[in-house]
Amino acid sequence: MSRHFKTKYLQKQRQRHFRRLLGVFCLLLIFGFLTYLLLFSKVFKISNIKIIGTNRVPEGLVRKEIETMIGGKSVLPINNNLVFVDISNIKKIFLADISQVRVSKNFFTRTLNVYVTEKSPIARIVFESIDDSAFVDGGKNSTYLSSDGKIFKSNLLSKEKLVTIKITNQSSANPNQIWDEDKISSFSKLFDYLKSKNINYDDISFEYSLNTPSAITLLGIHNYKLYLTLNKDIIDAFNAGNQFFEKESKTKTIISNYIDMRYYPEKLYYK
Repeated sequence: MSRHFKTKYLQKQRQRHFRRLLGVFCLLLIFGFLTYLLLFSKVFKISNIKIIGTNRVPEGLVRKEIETMIGGKSVLPINNNLVFVDISNIKKIFLADISQVRVSKNFFTRTLNVYVTEKSPIARIVFESIDDSAFVDGGKNSTYLSSDGKIFKSNLLSKEKLVTIKITNQSSANPNQIWDEDKISSFSKLFDYLKSKNINYDDISFEYSLNTPSAITLLGIHNYKLYLTLNKDIIDAFNAGNQFFEKESKTKTIISNYIDMRYYPEKLYYK
């Protein structure tokens, strides 16, 4: 191999080596720039948290929960970053009055949009103690039944006007959910019907036993108990039982302590 050829070969090797180094340097430069842009610059830093959907739940309470999550300490500043913020954790915000949280990002305004769905209470729940048969609330927070059939505690509903359901508690642990969608629908239809008749909230209440999940007892109408089944016929059964009581009480033939409409329309029992 001639000396001239060796020199040209070494020059080409050096050029290739230099191009490699230059390529690696450029890649590192680009990586460093992107790292700075994503993590340390203000381009993707969350500048605003917008809470949407709050009504009775204070917006500040939700905001505080979110800010605590995104303000936590980490090795890299990724919590308060629109790109890396953990949306799954925000969706798990633990507030008793909230049933669902959705999150979206607006990169143009550097805003984190948090959509909140509050629980809709349809009744106040009072558990009956097995030991002394006294109705107790079980803590500082009141207990409520939401429109999805679940039980939750809240201190934000003390002024709400709600009907009461007294539940016989057969176990040491209170259930998280007592009704499915069909039973909730039946109860809501009956209660809406009673409200349409201008019946005062304070004049009625309900009894419910966990041992008989298909039935509920209406208290307060004419001071008697009306046993009803939580199904699609609940309003017809109520009207039939109420008409029976009014008819019999006018003739003075009976004084009913209860009327059992759980087998409506096949049978009617009374005592």
